[in-house]
Amino acid sequence: MIRSATVRAARLEPFDAEPDEPKWRTERRARILRAAALLLRGRDLDALHMDAVAAEASIGKATLYRYFPSKDALLLAVLDAGLGELAARLQDCASIADPLARLLAMVEEITSVTGDQLACLRLVDGQQRGLTEQWRRLFRRHRAAIVGALRGALAEGAAGGRLRPVDLEVAPSLIVGMVRGSLAPVLHDGASAATGRERVTAAIKDFVLTALAPEGPDPEGPGPETADPETAAPETANPETAGAEAVRARAAEKARVP
Repeated sequence: MIRSATVRAARLEPFDAEPDEPKWRTERRARILRAAALLLRGRDLDALHMDAVAAEASIGKATLYRYFPSKDALLLAVLDAGLGELAARLQDCASIADPLARLLAMVEEITSVTGDQLACLRLVDGQQRGLTEQWRRLFRRHRAAIVGALRGALAEGAAGGRLRPVDLEVAPSLIVGMVRGSLAPVLHDGASAATGRERVTAAIKDFVLTALAPEGPDPEGPGPETADPETAAPETANPETAGAEAVRARAAEKARVP
């Protein structure tokens, strides 16, 4: 279900574009966001330079600053675009009929997008309070779509017996938080971006399958029924040995006759 970087980048939306902005400006803004997202993928924030973004987007540095006056503004725009991308991809998962398979596919998508944005997320998790507040505002903008998609899969799975019923207000945010909280330490330990995502995806899928498995029969329940010897049907004689047994019985009877 995880798409290629090219397809993901093609769906990044402009950040805070003016309602009457000309189409060419909107397209250039989107190109800048794609360039920044590509340069950030698998890298630390310190490795991102505005010169490199301008070069990747095929524009001048002065032009870049007209769209995004600072590196922080650009990073927040990348985060906003990524959240919009995640919401769209979770909505795409709605085409998967089985709610359990849909939920597992959503875990893959959340891990993929979050992994791409991990450098930006580290920034807003830092000491810059203003950026953290702006990140929260951005997340609230997309929260309903992201959480709603997860809630739908969980509710449908519970209704159909594919998943165990859970708190639908808490569980969706818990899944998102698990991905984000698991990726950072795994990648910090030196794992490559691809390996780290695979490990986190596999671990959370395993957790979902275990924690949300529907309740089955009581493992302590009664075992196979034991036949009542008084009511059990008599065993059927083996036709291959019945004849020999009859001959032996008649011989024994004759031996007892005087």
